[in-house]
Amino acid sequence: MPLTWERLLELQAENYAEDLPLSPSMLQWDEAAARRHFEHPTDVAFAMDDLSCQLSAAAEGPSEDDQLLIARRIWDGLSDVCMEAADGSLCVVLRRGRIGFAGHLSDLPPQFECVARVDYGECTIMPGLIDAHVHLESDPCFPLHGQPPLADAALLQAMQERAADMVAHGITSCRDLGGKGASLALRALTRRGGRALPRLLVAGQPITRHGGHCHQWGGGASGEAEVRAVIARQAERGCDLIKVMATGGVRTAGTNPADAAFTLREMRAAVEAAAARGLKVAAHAHGVGGIRACVDARVHSIEHCSWVDRDGRWGAMEAECAREIARAGIFVSPTVPASWGQARFAGLREAMSPTYQFMVAAGVRFVASSDSGAIPNVGHHQLLDGLLVFQKCARLSNAALLRCATSEAAAACTLEDETGRVAEGLAADLLVVPGNPLEDVEASLRNLVAVICRGRFVEPCAGAMPPKARRSFPPSWTRAAVQEAEPCACTRRMHRAASASARVQ
Repeated sequence: MPLTWERLLELQAENYAEDLPLSPSMLQWDEAAARRHFEHPTDVAFAMDDLSCQLSAAAEGPSEDDQLLIARRIWDGLSDVCMEAADGSLCVVLRRGRIGFAGHLSDLPPQFECVARVDYGECTIMPGLIDAHVHLESDPCFPLHGQPPLADAALLQAMQERAADMVAHGITSCRDLGGKGASLALRALTRRGGRALPRLLVAGQPITRHGGHCHQWGGGASGEAEVRAVIARQAERGCDLIKVMATGGVRTAGTNPADAAFTLREMRAAVEAAAARGLKVAAHAHGVGGIRACVDARVHSIEHCSWVDRDGRWGAMEAECAREIARAGIFVSPTVPASWGQARFAGLREAMSPTYQFMVAAGVRFVASSDSGAIPNVGHHQLLDGLLVFQKCARLSNAALLRCATSEAAAACTLEDETGRVAEGLAADLLVVPGNPLEDVEASLRNLVAVICRGRFVEPCAGAMPPKARRSFPPSWTRAAVQEAEPCACTRRMHRAASASARVQ
């Protein structure tokens, strides 16, 4: 039975969701759908609402904000080749923040004939990038367990700047996989409008052992009952997914990446408790035993997936377990940083490269992920740097790499019906890049011509340069820095902000 406006307001108040806007189209929902929306709000729900408003307003003609982008090529986020027209007659229509049409100008629907046009000549229009693993609350210039204390307002401002830098580098969506909860406030700001920031999915406090990896965020649990309680707390706060630390971590003293943090029963309890609230589970797992438990529990994605054995060797993959990851459709988020490209990490590359190549051949679905904020000196805007190293390790084609950062990452974030592709009806999260990105990923993505985030144009970062080592560091997992000889504007701003925070302490 359709809802009344009064009942919608009651449900909104019951779930402390006054920051979530109401719209007339919600009156067509039943109560169960409305309750799910307020208990577990997602950008998809807003997108569906926006789409219904768009369709109902179609007869009104084009908005003054609508635009028609013209270019020689369109890459849809799926194909191995770009759609190409030698006469530069391909186009994408931006219609009320969504894609109204994509194809040849000769097939343009009549209602878009009068839309303002922007001709990008020899460029390519492609989907915006998606980073499936970030930590926006953390300053990358400080250690994971040595973050500067900031007042709530200052922290939120710093997070906005990091998110803005991400958009300036073409990242239009991201999945925040752990913090104390400040990312929920940033998500609310993003939904209200104002600055164009990436679409944000938030995991909140990760479930971890008491004293386990990232215990400082407050998600400590021991036993099934406590695991379920922490998950319930995240769901009540409105988180979009659940993060579980299934093994120890590299940067948390007293933990071992090879050690499983939870039993299989506890992992299954976590997945069941999350599923009961309509949420997926992303699991941090370095060790072989922890990875195996993640697979048996059927988590949605495995973060890192480093295959560390009891002797501390990385890449000690169990082939049958890797095949089961593929069969189960579990996504893998490798979080390879650019520093792996340095000579001092040659041994690590040699250990992990055959593993990645085997997993790719087995059909494992890899997604773009930076772990920015947790890996020191890896800025939130530096996704591309790590992707290029991962591409070499896994021997991915350019098309496969870009799918990891667009359509596949969208699926991992449960946003496949909202973004990650150039298709009619999806959000207008787009990049305009020079040349053909399927021929030279780096040249295209380091020289962005335009960034469009949910239909809003954002100025790309100027002066982005390839990372170059400034000096050599001794081998250390705590010095995984990407040192740039000529840093881009976002990197310079990141270091200035860190210097200011250090002076305040």
